[in-house]
Amino acid sequence: MKFWHLLVLTVIVVSAGVIWGVGGGGVAAQRSEVIPGRYIVILEPGASPDAVAAGHHLAPDHVFRSALNGFSVAVGASELQALTRDPRVNNVVPDRAMHAFPVSVGAAPIVEPLAVAAALPNSIDRVDAEGAALASPPAIAIIDTGIDFTRPELNVAGGVSFIKGNSTGQDDNGHGTHVSGTAAGRVMGTGFRGVAPGVPLYAVKVLNSSGSGSWSTVISGVDWVTNNAASKGIRVANMSLGGTGSNSANCGVSGSTVVDPLHRAICNSVQAGVVYAVAAGNSASDASGFVPAAYPEVVAVSAVGDSDGRGGHAGPATSYGADDTFATFSNFGSSVRLAAPGVDILSTVPTGNCQLCNPSGYGLLSGTSMASPHVSGALALYIALHAGVSTTGSAGTISPAALGLIAQAKPQSDFCGFTGDPGSEPFLYVGQPDTDCGALTAPTPTPAPPTATPTATSTPGGPPNTPTATPTQAPPTPSPTPTVCPPGKVKQGRCV
Repeated sequence: MKFWHLLVLTVIVVSAGVIWGVGGGGVAAQRSEVIPGRYIVILEPGASPDAVAAGHHLAPDHVFRSALNGFSVAVGASELQALTRDPRVNNVVPDRAMHAFPVSVGAAPIVEPLAVAAALPNSIDRVDAEGAALASPPAIAIIDTGIDFTRPELNVAGGVSFIKGNSTGQDDNGHGTHVSGTAAGRVMGTGFRGVAPGVPLYAVKVLNSSGSGSWSTVISGVDWVTNNAASKGIRVANMSLGGTGSNSANCGVSGSTVVDPLHRAICNSVQAGVVYAVAAGNSASDASGFVPAAYPEVVAVSAVGDSDGRGGHAGPATSYGADDTFATFSNFGSSVRLAAPGVDILSTVPTGNCQLCNPSGYGLLSGTSMASPHVSGALALYIALHAGVSTTGSAGTISPAALGLIAQAKPQSDFCGFTGDPGSEPFLYVGQPDTDCGALTAPTPTPAPPTATPTATSTPGGPPNTPTATPTQAPPTPSPTPTVCPPGKVKQGRCV
């Protein structure tokens, strides 16, 4: 007996400086809109999408062949009934809308013009990625609004679009370009850089100029990544988008029927060796009510606010909470695997005329959308630095590469950690170099050797083991008090 399921999911881009699909105060204001007359047709294994569509005289909008077997199409009631009776059809579910509703929250600007465009982002310093460099890194697929191919900071290796009127993957919104800069922006002089600078990026455009798309466009993006992962060296994908939903057990399959095609597609992609970093969502609620964050096969990422690029809670308050605390908008819970910086994140944006464009080419945005690419960049670094590590996961699990990155993260109680999270996920830590999360000094001075006589100051040229009351530095400082930047003078991790 054939039946089809109405899956309740509205997919939203989850950034908070512009909060997509989230109403004032961070409370979800979902518009669960089925796209009238449009459906996703899931086929049985071995059935040909072309043959099934032709047999029903249909013209599919999107065809899935790798992560899912099927197509999306606009049909009437009689055609729908004929499809559900076809033994080659496993299931038919309604296509649903993706919405990007920009809503200003608090006093945070959508994009802030920067006096110094090439500054080291606080967030890169905070996760200790400012020294990371790779010779032969894997590629990252950015499944988003596209990437601005003209940005010199971004090594865009190619692109594809599943949005009508855009055939290349060029970003006409800005969200995807911002995500890309955080993940892999190249080093520009001594200033701007991403977590994994210069890593090849593939623009997979599934959202249009206003940040809108559909289930079928997102599945098309996952399908393209799965099909091209081996030939293009794509081992990491970033999805800074999401929507209401829950973990459909067994990779979206109930019995033998695919009830959640998005989950099924992501599972097949993970099993093909692609690690997914995804945004946890911005509704200040349990991420288990949002997908793909709720799926156990992905690395869901929550957001932390940091104002000075350092651990220790010493910086001024951020736009969404105190320094080194859980962002007030961020989702949380047991399905979240890692936390990362996600407030006032400095990254690249297009310079043209679009929703998030800025003449400087840089902008500050907040959201779990901004936290997720820190993890996708870190995954690329981890994979490159650990030759032979597997990126293949299975139903209900993440890959050894993802588990390895999580294992090196810092617990919330660590100096590099944070406070205020209802959950327990650790804080992303890259350790390139290992400078204790940008700290000017260690949180506790190193004790003096028991045989030495401590002094308040050290004299240059003195005995090599002469202890001091200040942390070890070269050359030694004449005062036991470490230098502290005056309040209000910290800007993107530097004293100004």
